Amino acid sequence: MGSLPPLLIASTAIICLGALLHIVGLSTDSWISHDSDYHQGLWKYCFPSKCAKFDEVSDTLGAVRAMVILGMLCGLVGAAVAVLMFVFTLMDKAVNERFPLVCLAANVAAFVFIIIGVIVYAAKFNEDDNLSNAYDLGYSFGLCIVGAILHIIGGILAKLGGTSQPQ
Repeated sequence: MGSLPPLLIASTAIICLGALLHIVGLSTDSWISHDSDYHQGLWKYCFPSKCAKFDEVSDTLGAVRAMVILGMLCGLVGAAVAVLMFVFTLMDKAVNERFPLVCLAANVAAFVFIIIGVIVYAAKFNEDDNLSNAYDLGYSFGLCIVGAILHIIGGILAKLGGTSQPQ
């Protein structure tokens, strides 16, 4: 068994946590909420007694969905590469010199896509005074932001930790 550098351990954990938080934020239905009366996600909206899927999706919501899904896919690629680097190092196998760069690139792309989606959603939310005055941004929205931040931090740490490895 090889010795694991602290940066590689930290980056793998941070990237995987970022991916998990983003997936939870993407799939839950509390991007906006109003007390306990109403909450809405990217896929459905809920009243106290019933939830329903959107019948029609606006162009803005479609764009937000596309961006955060692309962010999720890039984040999963980054997490997979980080886990491979972790396992190869643990098994004393040589880590391909491109892995840290691929991990960084995938996590930067995840960050960019997620942040674009979040900004578009927030801009549309704040554009409508009735909506922004009556509703609050929910925990799902926040989870996606935290996931994006963890992706960028983890990607940088993976690049730093992966390039410091003896090849």
